[in-house]
Amino acid sequence: MNKERFTGFSDAIIAIEVTILILEIEPPEQATLAAVLKQGGSFAAFSASFLLIMATWYFHHNIINVAHRVTFPVYLANTLWIFVMSLFPLATAWVGRYPLAFWPECLFILVTLVWMGAYSLLVYSLGVANPEQRHEFYALGNSRTNLLWRFGIVVAVLLILPWWPIAGIIGQILLGVASAVSTLRNNNRHQNINKIDCKINPNAVRTKKISFL
Repeated sequence: MNKERFTGFSDAIIAIEVTILILEIEPPEQATLAAVLKQGGSFAAFSASFLLIMATWYFHHNIINVAHRVTFPVYLANTLWIFVMSLFPLATAWVGRYPLAFWPECLFILVTLVWMGAYSLLVYSLGVANPEQRHEFYALGNSRTNLLWRFGIVVAVLLILPWWPIAGIIGQILLGVASAVSTLRNNNRHQNINKIDCKINPNAVRTKKISFL
């Protein structure tokens, strides 16, 4: 199994999940601005989830692209990450319908927290499989500093949630925007790493096989 099939499968699942997100939003009942504003919670929840998923997908694509080896533990970690991501449409639809309720907001943030944990496990598994490339994975937006502020936002939201439930959507939007900005900042780093890899190893552009160890 080559790397293109592995990444292609992940990309296809992510595309399906993002599509399901928008399908969960019901169209306004009337052709008025008030009807559109009534759906504000659903649009906000969708925007927050969409930004976060797409930004994280970019990081995911980059680290898998530069990895020399993808082992079976990496495959399992990636499967766990995809599984938790499949809960986003449910959590997004629920919080969009009840944006001021505690439990929908709590589920929304908890799914995000577990999903981020699964992604961190994936990065760690890649580092174990490719110890000589750990610095590359961290340079591509997965440094400890980036992980700390992301988890810090989520933990802060969970602490505020009992008194201000809508903090869930606000925190998710903040996390998504911050991740998108981090994606733009790390784009040049990814391009530079690709240039260095091609100079050191001219065969890097060829298809790499995945070894399930």
